[in-house]
Amino acid sequence: KNQIIMSSFTNGCPPATSPPGAPLTFTGPGMPPWTLPPQSSRPSLKILNSLTKTKVPFKTLTGTNNVRWYMCGPTVYDASHMGHARTYLGFDIIRRILEGYFRYDVSLVMNITDIDDKIIKRSNERGVEFTELARHWEGEYLKDME
Repeated sequence: KNQIIMSSFTNGCPPATSPPGAPLTFTGPGMPPWTLPPQSSRPSLKILNSLTKTKVPFKTLTGTNNVRWYMCGPTVYDASHMGHARTYLGFDIIRRILEGYFRYDVSLVMNITDIDDKIIKRSNERGVEFTELARHWEGEYLKDME
């Protein structure tokens, strides 16, 4: 079995040290280089079917190598917190594994909720338009997640 070890990196992504067409190699602070094992075909990905409690082969909607993924993002009415970072980081790690190890082409779209009861309440408390409040905290969230 292949084992994938994830680590945090100072700029949020591991530096790829491989020329185009060569096996992927990643390094990180204080870590030895890791190279994707040579493979003649893409590794098999299985997911848990929660209805049947069985592992089934992962298949894209189109049967191609393209994965289209929508994820819920934050409701932006205040400063980012660890829950935001945990969600963002967790999904980013999964995306990287799908791309780097399983070799899927992933299109990931994340929404940012900019109209919600919490946003309206906070904008009323601060005496600003809800759009102004949401744009401010959206920008702060994106900076925090860099």
